[in-house]
Amino acid sequence: YLLSCSRKENLIYCWDMRMSMAPVVKYERKVETNQRIYFDIDSNGTRLVTGGTDGQTLVYQINSGELLTKLPGQNDAVNGAHFNPRDEDVVVISTGQRHFVDEDSPALTALNSVQLWKIK
Repeated sequence: YLLSCSRKENLIYCWDMRMSMAPVVKYERKVETNQRIYFDIDSNGTRLVTGGTDGQTLVYQINSGELLTKLPGQNDAVNGAHFNPRDEDVVVISTGQRHFVDEDSPALTALNSVQLWKIK
């Protein structure tokens, strides 16, 4: 299988390279900017974790596309989401994005952070 996505794309596609006419599974996420939003696959190849510009972190079952876990939302984009290689029930996320503020808008508070979350 090959997983692919692009900027400003709300789906991650899972392709079977032997029959690549259409994706086998699609995983939903929210991406509204050109910022890179990373995803990761656990070492067993059974789960996928991804973030989104809406502050959500989602864990999917790779084969079925079933949403397994949705972590509590963040105040800013989750631009990185990775499984800890020593304990794959721990997910590492990074948050933050560039905010453009004009003179008429109140200043936005960005949460630029790295966090560890235990998933089940």
